[in-house]
Amino acid sequence: MAVTNLTRIVGLFPGQGSQWVRMGRQLLTESAGFTAAIDEVDAIVGSRLGWTVREELNADEAHSTIGGILHLQVSLFAIEIALAAVWHERGVRFDSVAGTSLGELAAVQVAGILSTADALEVVLGRSELLEQHKIQGGTIVVNVDASEADQLLENLPAPAFVAGFNGPGTTTFSGHEAALTELLRRGEERGVFAARVRVEYPAHSPLLAPVGEALKARLAHLRPQSGTIPFYSAVTATPLDGTTLDADYWSRNLIDAVRGQQMLDRLLEDGHDVILEVTPHPIFAKPTEDAIATRDAALDEAVNAIHCPTLRRNKDAQECLAAASERLRSVGVQLAQ
Repeated sequence: MAVTNLTRIVGLFPGQGSQWVRMGRQLLTESAGFTAAIDEVDAIVGSRLGWTVREELNADEAHSTIGGILHLQVSLFAIEIALAAVWHERGVRFDSVAGTSLGELAAVQVAGILSTADALEVVLGRSELLEQHKIQGGTIVVNVDASEADQLLENLPAPAFVAGFNGPGTTTFSGHEAALTELLRRGEERGVFAARVRVEYPAHSPLLAPVGEALKARLAHLRPQSGTIPFYSAVTATPLDGTTLDADYWSRNLIDAVRGQQMLDRLLEDGHDVILEVTPHPIFAKPTEDAIATRDAALDEAVNAIHCPTLRRNKDAQECLAAASERLRSVGVQLAQ
């Protein structure tokens, strides 16, 4: 049966993983909203950093620095708020916003909780401190559920922790290299998918506590607002008032496990039926579809909800946006002509 008459749109802004060289470059000449958002970021941080997001988006494979922590996090934040502007041009109005990890900063900027300048202060703070502290370790993903995750963590040769639950049966781990190597071996031994994530540090783990404390001190001046759009947190898996997203919250955002699965469950429970992923490449399609399927089974009836991507890696941006727009129209979302 066709899914129609969906009305509650949540803009979903995930963290790292969707980036690619020249992501969104095409839209610099094709979308006024996209270009204005990129230029706003560059006006705030360009002189401070000595490079601009526009330069990064125009760099070819040989000259791109998107792999570095600072370049990646600033560029991905800029891309996500710029893509939100593209959807605004097309008539999309978010009923709520949500994010995970770094992506929460794009979500709160879109929601009006932090200004672009304040959100960038957090992005720069976390990025620069991560580079300065150089905490050793990494991050992996293994297709196991929460109970299996606890079993995998037993008797490891070094510390490792659950860094996040992105969906039913998908767990992210962070820790020291010796522990991660053993976790990968145990995952492969079980015959489940297990792979490294392109993150240069033990993300969302207690090992980042020194960075978190330094970030809190650096952001003591932060004064978030209530915002104009409801915000759902992947730190708490609940909606939060914008005024609570202070320095302490952004420290937790860096250190605490990402509760992506629980956040998706809450979004669906609260009636959101269009999960619009605002990224240069979809990374939350399977977690969202799994969350919908799990809710289907729990309620013993079909849940009318969809996931919709924005762009795709190395694909024509206008073709991606046209396909996404048609997907939204097909379920009843009204867009600008």
